[in-house]
Amino acid sequence: MRRAAVARARLWIGAVACAGVVVSHVIAYRLVAPDAPQRAELMGATGHRFFPLVVAAALVALVIGLGDFVTESIAVRRRVLAPGKLFSFAVVRLAALQATGFIVLEALERLAGGEHHFATALLTEPATLFGLALQLLSALTAALILVALRRFIIQIRSPRRRTAHSSVPAGSTRVWRPCLTLVAGDAAPRAPPATV
Repeated sequence: MRRAAVARARLWIGAVACAGVVVSHVIAYRLVAPDAPQRAELMGATGHRFFPLVVAAALVALVIGLGDFVTESIAVRRRVLAPGKLFSFAVVRLAALQATGFIVLEALERLAGGEHHFATALLTEPATLFGLALQLLSALTAALILVALRRFIIQIRSPRRRTAHSSVPAGSTRVWRPCLTLVAGDAAPRAPPATV
């Protein structure tokens, strides 16, 4: 793949990874603490007071990244990342970015919450373990969605490109199609028969 395409792909890969981290984070904490008050207490104890800002930033990144992905998919003349290559390209990068991003996010949340001796406990907490496993599942799902979206865009583009660039070869036979013309008679309105 060309360097320009790889550089551009970093934007949408990073954006999708940010969204994957947040979605998996939310699911992990819901699995560990299904009861809302218990979950709020757990998130408060682990320094999640800025989590709504993280969710908002991830949503903005996702919109920008997917917009760039769709724009690139529409504009690219040669299929730099065909759907088959796209899956392997995306799933490895998403899994690595999301797992790393999740651990960094959890560490920063605990630092913001005032915990300074969390390194050993971080990797043994149920929310962290569920979160890491969900990052891999989320990366796989996101890669499949990107492949489906790319295929959809290619399908939409293909008929237009064929009709735009198609020309009738010399010596080809044109098929005559009859055109029906309706001949109208008297246009005066017709009334029901009069009774005598």
